[in-house]
Amino acid sequence: VRVIERHPRRCVWIHPKRVHPFQLEWTPAQLGQVLVLRYGFTDRVISMHDRPKPRTNPARIKIEFDGISHEIVAQPRAGWFERRIQLPSRSETLAVKITATTHDPVDAHLCIELSSRSGGTR
Repeated sequence: VRVIERHPRRCVWIHPKRVHPFQLEWTPAQLGQVLVLRYGFTDRVISMHDRPKPRTNPARIKIEFDGISHEIVAQPRAGWFERRIQLPSRSETLAVKITATTHDPVDAHLCIELSSRSGGTR
């Protein structure tokens, strides 16, 4: 659990680095129609410090499955952001690979949450 946008969030805390990207493979227990990625930098590095501005740099989050690739640039600003990605129509399992990188790992305290959902549910 990490504090993001002043709320505790259940998430996977990652610290991507330039030389060693963070990688995670995930297979949803139940496959829905949409992959939901929620992400954000911790308040500690964005707003809860005494520096004039955050030292955090953008991070790239790459999502891959079935030969399909999506890339998101997580900007260093306060918030818990969401990206929805349509999944292929099928009833089998799906292996999802997540890779996170940044060109400067200083204060790159990024959190992600993944879920597989049916079409319109939140």
